[in-house]
Amino acid sequence: AIGNVGFIGFSNAYEWWQLEGYFQEACAWAQETQPQVVVLLGHWDAANLGCAAGEDTPDVFRKVQSIPACSALGDTLKYMVGHNHCNEIMQADTGFMLGAFGMSGCGQFGLPVLDTRNNRAKLYYFKMGT
Repeated sequence: AIGNVGFIGFSNAYEWWQLEGYFQEACAWAQETQPQVVVLLGHWDAANLGCAAGEDTPDVFRKVQSIPACSALGDTLKYMVGHNHCNEIMQADTGFMLGAFGMSGCGQFGLPVLDTRNNRAKLYYFKMGT
């Protein structure tokens, strides 16, 4: 955890059966420590270029939500993904693509900041150029 934010990072190159036990362990830890927000960090937003089929971050997020220890986290569980060089909301209040820092793709350049002060979590995006 960093401050009051817990992070669960994983590699999309692996199959679900190889990851599921680690997610169970991570969510049990999150239940015990009770961070304000838990962020699932993955690289791929779609199954391509090294991402195992069905293991892109939005799909893994849905699978993680079906694990009892993880579903107990409720709305505190979010996800962030990169790979494509774009910054966008993938799922309202839940999933965010933060992959554009001047790279080719969407041509975006900005700075995301997750603010968890005052018992709320808010993701700010400061556009710095195109």
